[in-house]
Amino acid sequence: MNWIKLVDFEDEYLKIGTFLKFHPCDFFAGERVIEVIMCPSSSNYAAFEFFVTAGHESGKRLSFVPIVKVDKCDYLEKSWLLENWYRYIYPESNLSDVYVGRQSSIKKLPIKKGAL
Repeated sequence: MNWIKLVDFEDEYLKIGTFLKFHPCDFFAGERVIEVIMCPSSSNYAAFEFFVTAGHESGKRLSFVPIVKVDKCDYLEKSWLLENWYRYIYPESNLSDVYVGRQSSIKKLPIKKGAL
């Protein structure tokens, strides 16, 4: 996966499944780096949720994007994320050190003979 600084990311939108990686200033649960994935929300108050993908807090919801701030769809405007990072996503970080990554493809699982 290639990582690009969010501030240098050329796309106007971030799609569901986009990863964000950053250093927490407060050393979130002892982690030096937090990696989250943007997921659709099933709640009535959030359009998207960001879940931690690795480390001690893996699987926990880190933050959400309120529906009143964006339309509920499959993408989020980069400009909204930049303007609202400290309010909705993670205030104890440095926005200039947030990186964006996208999985280019899903790799196949190795299947052994007789496994299925």
